[in-house]
Amino acid sequence: MKTRTFILTFLMMVCSSVFGQNHWNFNPYDYPENYGIVTTVKIDGTEQQAVGTIEVGAFCGDVVRGSAKIEKHNVIGNFIARLQVYGAENDVITFKIYNHETGTEYVLSSTETLVLSNTMSDYTAVAPYAIEFNSVAQVESVVYETLPAAIEAAQAGQTVKLLNDVALAAPITFAADDNITLDLNGKDVTYTSSTAGDAMITNNGQLTIIDATGEGMISYKYTGAPDTSYGKGNYTIFNNGILTISAGTVENTTAAMSHASYAINTGAGATLNVQGGKVLNLNSHAVRMVSFGTALNTVNISGGYIEGTRALQVQLPSSAAAAPEMDLNITGGELKSNETTYNLAIYVYSNGQSAEKLSLEIDGGTFNGNIAINAAASNSMNENAVLVEGGTFNGEYGIFSYSEEASAKEVISIVGGTFKTNYAEMYAEDDGYIFVKNGDVYNVEAGSYVAQINDGTKYESLAE
Repeated sequence: MKTRTFILTFLMMVCSSVFGQNHWNFNPYDYPENYGIVTTVKIDGTEQQAVGTIEVGAFCGDVVRGSAKIEKHNVIGNFIARLQVYGAENDVITFKIYNHETGTEYVLSSTETLVLSNTMSDYTAVAPYAIEFNSVAQVESVVYETLPAAIEAAQAGQTVKLLNDVALAAPITFAADDNITLDLNGKDVTYTSSTAGDAMITNNGQLTIIDATGEGMISYKYTGAPDTSYGKGNYTIFNNGILTISAGTVENTTAAMSHASYAINTGAGATLNVQGGKVLNLNSHAVRMVSFGTALNTVNISGGYIEGTRALQVQLPSSAAAAPEMDLNITGGELKSNETTYNLAIYVYSNGQSAEKLSLEIDGGTFNGNIAINAAASNSMNENAVLVEGGTFNGEYGIFSYSEEASAKEVISIVGGTFKTNYAEMYAEDDGYIFVKNGDVYNVEAGSYVAQINDGTKYESLAE
């Protein structure tokens, strides 16, 4: 219902004197018309009854067009906000809510809209317009109904904190200039698609995933037909930037099939830091480190738990491309293969592409499965490109190469660690180290052998 502007301005001044200043203010004289609407407010299913504390704002784009605080109707007894919304007929209006006590702002989804028209007067205290807000994510003091809206609003260095579980309707992307922390806060983000080549999350910037409770999860499932050419993979997170996993779980639950699916795919020019949490793909490889370009590809694992048929696959995909620069550094965490035939916690694989710029350095961590390097990769790697200084190796072989022994011994150097068997001792001897049995395991220690008997047993002294 249209009324005269000067009367409405007076009424707004009266309300302001009763309830205090509004959070949102504007000049009503800037607009030709105004429309009355009565609303009620629910936040996460709870009716808002804090008189003078909860304020409803009406916006056209980012510009405020009206605001009013919750009051109790003297006759009906319900809690309402009486808004006068300014603008022109057919303006599209969205809403925000502000809590004056906590300083929290709630931004309703852009799908929650009204169009300015005379029919807005149909919303009265008897039949008010119901605003229902469902909290999903928070940035600083602002709460959003969708995760994409929160991510878009977050500034560099800010944290997007989940407040409830969310099922994504579409993939989300972190832009190249983003520097955002995603706090799972014990909540789950899920996505299911049938489109080959989908990534649930694409990170082009700096993304850090934390979770104080440790119970939160990012989970993706591909339900489409398998691409048996392995040309189109499906990924929970496709990393082109700097991705840090500090806590929570990142998983891919795609069924076992002849199809490429990974929990994390990290490529040329990207950095992946696994400091804690879990990375899981129980039906395929958990993490793929792959370079289709030559820019430095870095993976640092200092904590956390990674499990898949292969916990980590290092892939050099093309025999025609130049050698990519790839650095894999492991100082902690646990990597597990749940596949028993090959039982590879880490597999370094080349399809003919040179691995001369690839390095693998291990100085800690637990490997429940073997570390293997295929011949094409091993034959092109530099001397001591694989350096083992520490760690616990529970695979039957520990670490091995498919190359001939002499060539493999130049590439792999073992100077520390604890092994289930002494199979990998050949890679330690040339550096002056031996495997010394200690109960059920072998510890790598400085030393040398001087004698060997017919069954292959070696001794450090003739007396032995």
